[in-house]
Amino acid sequence: MFNIFLLSILATLLFLPLGLVLNKKNLNSIMYYDNLSRIFIYSLIFVSFLSLTLNFFIPLTKNINSLFLIFSLIVSYFYRNYFLSLKYFIFVIIISLIVFLLVTKSNTFRPDAGLYHLPYISILNNEKIIFGLSNFHYRFGHISIIQYTSAFFNNHIFLSNGIIFPVALLYASIVVNFFFQIRNYLIKKNYNFHLFFLVSALIYILGKMHRYSEFGNDTPSHILFLFLLSEILRNNFNHKLTDIRNFFLLATFIIMNKIFFILSILLPLIFVSKKNYKKIIFNGKSLFITIFFLMWIIKSTIVSGCAIYPIKLTCFNNLTWTDINQVQIVSNENEAWAKSWPGYDDTKGGISHSDYNKNFNWLKTWLKFNGYKSFKIILTYLIILFLIGLLVYKKNYKSVFSINTHKLYIKLITLILITGISIWFLKAPDYRYGAGYIVGFLSVIFSIIISNNLKKKIYIPIFITLALSFSIFSIKNLGRIITVEGNYFNGPWPKYFSHSKENIYEEPEKIKINGKNLYISKGLCMFGKAPCSRNLGNFKLIKKLNYNFFVIK
Repeated sequence: MFNIFLLSILATLLFLPLGLVLNKKNLNSIMYYDNLSRIFIYSLIFVSFLSLTLNFFIPLTKNINSLFLIFSLIVSYFYRNYFLSLKYFIFVIIISLIVFLLVTKSNTFRPDAGLYHLPYISILNNEKIIFGLSNFHYRFGHISIIQYTSAFFNNHIFLSNGIIFPVALLYASIVVNFFFQIRNYLIKKNYNFHLFFLVSALIYILGKMHRYSEFGNDTPSHILFLFLLSEILRNNFNHKLTDIRNFFLLATFIIMNKIFFILSILLPLIFVSKKNYKKIIFNGKSLFITIFFLMWIIKSTIVSGCAIYPIKLTCFNNLTWTDINQVQIVSNENEAWAKSWPGYDDTKGGISHSDYNKNFNWLKTWLKFNGYKSFKIILTYLIILFLIGLLVYKKNYKSVFSINTHKLYIKLITLILITGISIWFLKAPDYRYGAGYIVGFLSVIFSIIISNNLKKKIYIPIFITLALSFSIFSIKNLGRIITVEGNYFNGPWPKYFSHSKENIYEEPEKIKINGKNLYISKGLCMFGKAPCSRNLGNFKLIKKLNYNFFVIK
């Protein structure tokens, strides 16, 4: 366990400086804890960009990944007066403690982790980009950028355990960012709209998103979306051009994590006007964002034949590795499962995924399963917000919508969130897909109401609320650490070699096709030999220009 804590410290120390490449702050402001946490988020974005770029040409091996640690050390040297300070050391310890609580004796997110998250990371560590990889396993078509970030952390210092860190570090950074912004507001007695958004969002993150095993590709997207909302809502919407460019970068990164958050790009767009659009567009950071996103689209096209998988309209049917029929099947299946397909009673006759998705045929089944589950989660959150409201609310007959800020921005943000919730309900109403939109909307509405009707003394109620939230987070994780037996292989690290309790890697079957070793697992591939899948797809393997192609037979 001490090893986990030590490596958490090293991960923070080695990777945070890389964020200064994308988000250069005034040196005097760097050492504020909320700014340090922002920089760390941008460091993960920069690492993702490096990983994506390099994998077009080479595998992300331990040797390659370790080289960039040298670059980080060089950056740290130039900022040594700040990074060697006591204040920075305290920040690193705080981040590392949160990571330690999340990671120790935890599980990797599963079963999706074992099916395609972890196997894809292994592919990145062992192979350069593979054309038509989705024909080997269709889930490789809708990969998150977080897999690229994780692959980059597999180096000679952290070894394969490094793949665990990125998601935990992202979570810790956003929690610290929210907490210290709240702290600053309370110290200054600045009880504004943004304060209550931070409080309501942080309570949800600590209470609901506290288990590492639940993170997967969904939770990073949700917390990043809430972070983007927070960044947009702060400073009473008085944002500099640099801030707006950062919003676009964050929105792009969120979309790369989960395409379902495509509406994220609308949030920074509300700040673009005739006066500033040229300054926003024509600069180095905007060029970086454009290149980053285009590379992601190219990657998706290479892997699946579709710019956005599995959206049929974005597919290139003339490519030899594009399987249009499979794309349509996957699209229908994904939507049906989000609409509670496994719970559908087909005793009266079967129904296809596509028919199930039409004309609200899914609604009754969804209400029974996912709908009920979603309602319970939302109701619990609303009750918590209501109780907080009782502690700080004072009716003074102000209009709840007379918020002392730009009303137009609030209306546009609210409209975007409502649109996101509507799309979620109509297309993918599984709560794990829509949490960001739902929590963001409820937090915004709560903040509008409360910030206009406050008691004079709210410091103690807010402090108690946050203390309870952190206590619940800590107790739940400490409870797991104390009670879970750590006698499995590689413990107390999360299990990522096997789905078994012992965490012993189950050797997959090796199949050689056209001189290339492929691996077929009877269960979950997990983080093992690559490329690995549960079954062989409809493809033939050819080699062109030293690249592997899984083309359609």
